[in-house]
Amino acid sequence: MSKSKESRQWLESLKYKCHFCRNVLLKVPLSGLWLILAVLGVRCWYCPHCFEMRIRPCGWLRLVLAPFWAVFNMLRRQ
Repeated sequence: MSKSKESRQWLESLKYKCHFCRNVLLKVPLSGLWLILAVLGVRCWYCPHCFEMRIRPCGWLRLVLAPFWAVFNMLRRQ
C-alpha cells in the first residue's frame, strides 16, 4: 500500500502546476516556431484558470530533468 502511495506522489510531482492557483498546466497547441522548439525539448504550457503561460521542458529534455524536478517538488511540499 505504501508503494502505490509513493508511486502516485512521484507522478503528481512530475506534473507542471501553476504558481498562482496550483492547477495542472495544459499544453498549448503546436504551431510554427513552437513546433521547432518542441523538437529541441521546450514547450509552452498554460493554466486554464488564470491563463498564465510558462515555457517548460518537454519530451526528451523532460525525461532527463524529471528526477531533479520531482525531488525539488517533493521537498518544496514538506
